[in-house]
Amino acid sequence: MELQTPNRYVIQSLVRASQVIYAFRSEEEVLRLRDLVARTGFNKMTCFRLVSTLHQCGFLEKVAENQYRSRFSLRPQQKYTLGYAAHGQEAAFPKDVEASLMRAAEKAQLELILVNN
Repeated sequence: MELQTPNRYVIQSLVRASQVIYAFRSEEEVLRLRDLVARTGFNKMTCFRLVSTLHQCGFLEKVAENQYRSRFSLRPQQKYTLGYAAHGQEAAFPKDVEASLMRAAEKAQLELILVNN
């Protein structure tokens, strides 16, 4: 994330810290320091200091030596749509498949479109 226009009220160290957090693509992703350097474009020492500070403040979790995971996601949840075309509902198997898809879609917060051929 980069700011479009310079603003004298913006604290650049916070902007750089947010870039480290945005480098994680999901809450489950574990990144090494070298991965964060590659994704942010910061030099290794700057990135290490930012990561150490974010870890100390509880924003990052240290998983192993030089491996970190974000403690939360800053990315907005996207809404996905999944389509499923059934081939009749007379037999038990297609009914079970449809019910299972509906439960999984609800759990994953997906919009499910069911079409019966």
